[in-house]
Amino acid sequence: MKPMTDTQKVMKAKKDDAKPTEEVDNSFYTLHTLEILTFAPIDVRTCQAEELEQRCVDYFELCIRNDMKPSIAGLALALGCARTSLFDYISGVKKIPLDNQKVLIKYNGVLNALIEDYMLNGKVNPVAGIFVAKNNFGYKDAQEFVVNNTVQEEATPEALMQEAQLLLDAEPKKANLEG
Repeated sequence: MKPMTDTQKVMKAKKDDAKPTEEVDNSFYTLHTLEILTFAPIDVRTCQAEELEQRCVDYFELCIRNDMKPSIAGLALALGCARTSLFDYISGVKKIPLDNQKVLIKYNGVLNALIEDYMLNGKVNPVAGIFVAKNNFGYKDAQEFVVNNTVQEEATPEALMQEAQLLLDAEPKKANLEG
C-alpha cells in the first residue's frame, strides 16, 4: 500500500478532529480534487494502454483512500482531459488507439455500475443519481414510439375515397331510441 500523501494526512487529521460538517466536507472534496492534479501528466491519445489502465486504477485507489465516490469528471481530470473529450474518446468521435478506447470503455462501465449500485443502496441522492445516469450514461425515462408505414404503394385519391367509404359503412349504426 502506498504511503499517505500530505493531502491525505490533512484529510485524516480533519476527519479525526472534527465532527462531519458541510464545511469540513467541502475541504475534503477540494483536497481530494487537488490531489488528482499531483498525478504525472498522461496523454490518452499517445500513451500505452497499460499506462492508461494504471492511471484509471490510480484514480480509483485514490478515491478509496480518500473515501470519495469516483466520478466521470474526476476520472477525466486524472487522465488530463476534459469530461467531454473523455466521452468523445469512448464513443470514437475522437480517434485514439483501439486498446486505449477499450480501457476507457471498461472504466466508464465501472463508473456506470457504481452509480447504479449507489442509487440502489441509497448512497446518493436519487435526483443526483438520475441526473448523472441520464447525462453521463445515456439513461432515459422517456418512451419511444416507432411508427412504420406499411403501405407499399402510393394511394390514389380514388383509392383513398373507397377506403374512407368502407370505414364509414363499417361504423356501427346508432340505435333508434325514439320508437
